[in-house]
Amino acid sequence: MKTFIDLKNTPVFDAHCFAYDDGPLTEDMMTSQYAMIGPSPSYMSEKERETRVAELALTTGALNKRINDLAKLLGCEPNITALITEREKRRNDNFPKYVKDLIDDISLKGMGVDTALFSLQDADNFGKTFPGFIKKTFRLTTLVKDLLNDSTSFENLISDYDDAMTDAVKNHGCIAFKSIIAYRTGLDIKRVSESDAEASFNNRKNEPTWYGYKAKELRDFLIRRSLVNCIKLDATFMIHTGLGDSDIVAMECRPLMLWDLLTQDELMECNVMLIHGGFPFTEEATYMSNVLPNVYFDLSAGTGPAFLEKAVSPERFTDVLRSVPNSKVIYSSDGGEGGPETLWHDCVTAKSAAGHALGNLVDEGIYSETKAKAIGEDIFYNNSKRLFKF
Repeated sequence: MKTFIDLKNTPVFDAHCFAYDDGPLTEDMMTSQYAMIGPSPSYMSEKERETRVAELALTTGALNKRINDLAKLLGCEPNITALITEREKRRNDNFPKYVKDLIDDISLKGMGVDTALFSLQDADNFGKTFPGFIKKTFRLTTLVKDLLNDSTSFENLISDYDDAMTDAVKNHGCIAFKSIIAYRTGLDIKRVSESDAEASFNNRKNEPTWYGYKAKELRDFLIRRSLVNCIKLDATFMIHTGLGDSDIVAMECRPLMLWDLLTQDELMECNVMLIHGGFPFTEEATYMSNVLPNVYFDLSAGTGPAFLEKAVSPERFTDVLRSVPNSKVIYSSDGGEGGPETLWHDCVTAKSAAGHALGNLVDEGIYSETKAKAIGEDIFYNNSKRLFKF
């Protein structure tokens, strides 16, 4: 009989996630999390897109799993219409209670909230409604966009960048900074001189893109500066690795592209978290988390979109826990933006995968059940507590 380590009541800190709101959830909103998350072909009308999205999403195992799991929790029929109807009834009746029931079911104690496009004040306001505690992660990529638009000189941009990072930690209690440069110019981050970074700033208006000015040399320069600042501020640096939405620089998102950056002697003191564990390039992230002293492996992948379902499988978790020092494996969901249900379902799925993975390691004679249980508690809470010092 295969061993399963029950982590149902294990406390959780969700180290990388987003604020949810109290708005409605529709069938179209739910299906859109699972299929055609990229651009539509020009021949499709909005209605045709919604129809196609629903048709595709409802044939994925990932969405059907979420429907079935949520329906079981909410006590309704396991179909999307019944689920949305019951969800909206509970939201309208008492949304705070509905959220607390979800949070309590997974023993979620705290959230590491990515500010994304929101302000630090917005995050604080969200924290007043969350039935637990929050810690904040400051999104650097948003800051870069604003500074590229507003700065009148390279010197002012650098000064404002440093000041914003310092202010986020010293005055707003941020525990980490996050970059999604993989969605902008990729992870092939070069060591750039200050003069080349300044030239990139001065020439930025020659390279307009949908996300702002490209300015790759300047962005690479700022990434290195971010790590230096994180060391000074005793903050963690989070960076997206691996595939993601369709606007990712898909050919330059592999974790090993960060090797030259993260092995620079003066930067190795920085605690770095590889968001999503580089999926599907998991082996690269496990290697880096193993051999580099301050590189941490983030389990987050979420259960939507559907292509990420394999990322939260017992098979992948087993490989990770065989390869990475278990004290450097961090749980997070990447959920929240699709509603509080995403935090709940991603955690349910991850606890199940981790329970099977740890059970596999027990059956292989690597750990006792007691030790495996303790590792599960570390992954879902204690490792974050040590890393982020809360």
